[in-house]
Amino acid sequence: MTYKPTPSKKQRVLSALFVVFSVVVWTLGSLSYNGQELPYRGLIQLAAIMMMVCGLQVMVRYALSEFRYILEDKDDGNSDLLIYKRQGERDVKVCHISLYSVVTLFKFGEITDYQARYGKIDNRFNYCQNMGKENMYLILYRDDDKLIETRFEPDKEFADEIKRRLPLQRGGDQDFAM
Repeated sequence: MTYKPTPSKKQRVLSALFVVFSVVVWTLGSLSYNGQELPYRGLIQLAAIMMMVCGLQVMVRYALSEFRYILEDKDDGNSDLLIYKRQGERDVKVCHISLYSVVTLFKFGEITDYQARYGKIDNRFNYCQNMGKENMYLILYRDDDKLIETRFEPDKEFADEIKRRLPLQRGGDQDFAM
């Protein structure tokens, strides 16, 4: 089963606004008034550079990349969640989670005290296509003795399919897998 989230136009607009405003601020900082430079010209141009960097970061991270989530069933009855990231022609597998090691899966905001319930999160990964948290799901899994949090944004059908394949839903009682 494969799911590809639809990109929102919000990140493209935000990126374009950052870039346009950075050019405007840079231009305003380089103007002179009655033959004299503006005070704090360097700070104004530094702000313009920071806006340009933010705009490019949003563009590269959100607007120019695509994520694809794949549920892969194995012959032994287990399943894996694979996440691929595509930027231009490059398509790279960025995440491979065996559903056998998953502790829980829930929609962002459903469980507010999940760190108190499951323990300290050792590492976090974000594989969301869009900015914002309205469609975000969190999957917690164990890698040796570390608890890893992965954020991604599947639709409800894909998330329900993952929940159905979790070992706790199938009645599994092992606490590790090779």
